[in-house]
Amino acid sequence: MDYFDRGQLLQTWSAIGIAQAALDTCQKYVLQRTAFGRPIAHLQVVHSRLADMHMEIEATRLLALEVSWIKGRGGMARESVLMAKIYATEMAVRVTDMAMRTFGGWGFSREHVVERLHRDSIANVPAGLRTDRLRELLVCGAVGVDPWSYAPFDWLTPAGLSLESP
Repeated sequence: MDYFDRGQLLQTWSAIGIAQAALDTCQKYVLQRTAFGRPIAHLQVVHSRLADMHMEIEATRLLALEVSWIKGRGGMARESVLMAKIYATEMAVRVTDMAMRTFGGWGFSREHVVERLHRDSIANVPAGLRTDRLRELLVCGAVGVDPWSYAPFDWLTPAGLSLESP
């Protein structure tokens, strides 16, 4: 399971790198792109997006640093690793989405790197283990359920269906 944790941490740091690249690209773009006779960096909506992007990245980076420090010292941090991977990969999607919206229609063009960063951020969510499964692993211990085995469950009968031919 140590390799599992390390893999999830790798995805966490990858997500942070993707989000940081999107923020850096966006900061350069808003100084170059003009609207209403001046750079869009003067628009309040741009300020809000850049601030939100920066806050999300830094909060995630702090979580990832703490988890990496614990794991680097040989400590157990399974729940923290799961939370870091879930939060980081979904944060990268949010940040790259904000970058795409700042770029407007150009954000969907392959001419700009934010399009690729957005695709990469989405692909990072299911990498390793998808975040839905990680959430399940995170909460199973709290509710006393074994996340690795499930008792058989009949989904058909309550719906009035069966596997037998009519």
